Amino acid sequence: MESLNLLQGMKDVFSSRARSKRIMLNTLVEFLESSNFEQIDLPILEETDLLLKKSGGTLASKMYSFTDPGGRNISLRPEFTSSAVRAFLNQKIDPQITTKIFYYGQIFRYTTENIGGLREYTQVGCELIGASSKSLDTEVVTTAIQGTNLFLNDISLRIGHMEIINQILDELNVSNRLKFFISEHLSVIKEGDSGIEKLVGLAMNLGLISKETNEELPNNEDRGELLQSYLKNMGMYNLGVRTIDEIQTRFLNKGIHSQSVDNFIKTLNTIYEIISYEGEYTEVLNHVAKNSSTKIREIINDLSNVIDSLKQTVKINNIQIDLSLGKEIPYYTGLVFQITSDYEDKNIIVNQGGRYDDLVRVLGDGQISTPALGFAWNLDALQMISEVGR
Repeated sequence: MESLNLLQGMKDVFSSRARSKRIMLNTLVEFLESSNFEQIDLPILEETDLLLKKSGGTLASKMYSFTDPGGRNISLRPEFTSSAVRAFLNQKIDPQITTKIFYYGQIFRYTTENIGGLREYTQVGCELIGASSKSLDTEVVTTAIQGTNLFLNDISLRIGHMEIINQILDELNVSNRLKFFISEHLSVIKEGDSGIEKLVGLAMNLGLISKETNEELPNNEDRGELLQSYLKNMGMYNLGVRTIDEIQTRFLNKGIHSQSVDNFIKTLNTIYEIISYEGEYTEVLNHVAKNSSTKIREIINDLSNVIDSLKQTVKINNIQIDLSLGKEIPYYTGLVFQITSDYEDKNIIVNQGGRYDDLVRVLGDGQISTPALGFAWNLDALQMISEVGR
């Protein structure tokens, strides 16, 4: 008999493991309901454009996309947030009232980065839409930790804030083009001198910087070809011609002058000093606040207040400040966090989330600005790690 192959990254779950997973799911559902979240069921398929708007293209190469019999470009959901926001907008819910919803189900990502190499896994998450109060930042992280503690006690929290790096770049008078470029490469900057050297070379090739500020830049045609290659290398080759052209036009038109190499290197070194500093969370925040502007100190104070509240209310072994966190998810605008736990020789993300105050506007008519935040558990990761401790 010819063998029937299971698709790579998919899995069949039988017997005791299936029961165990169902029990964990039911436990999280009961926990979220007790925390005043209401369930919403969302479709497994969405229009590809909706998902790309939300991710800024970063999920494009990881999505299962195809054309349906009606000729529409659709995709299996790679996450839930965009679907939840779409449902919120379609229902015309009052954005002045905080809507608390939760969901669960399968998501699909064409990647080997997930625990066990899974490309299909179960996500349980929640969203608070219309959530402007700063106290809700603390509530969301608290809920995420308490839910995780139902299964795991040995966990760590990585937490950051998107506006700190953005504000620093603004105060350094960095152009919008370079802000985008730097934000997309914080992990490279963390490599130190070697990473900074890579970025200087790439920025010069793209015409973002020059040896002299008045040096003639490559023409837009040459820069456009380089940018096309750059976007593809970032995994944005599935966006379609229209979307890449829009990104390219916007990118090339963001100013007609470039920053000098020397100033660019100084900027990168400033960012490196901030995102690479390690230590106890108060020490890191004090280091960043030192000689910072009033605006940055206000953001740091808000972040510190969240952490202080967490330490009084939840069980957490280790809290780390990571100011590069969340840059790979373009819609985050404020607080961002990850909850991790050790599995074999790796530190695995079991929950992550943050604030995304611009996403409702981006997915809507471009006019309604609605604050929101949320998080999601990777139920398969939770199950694998919790089973090790039994």
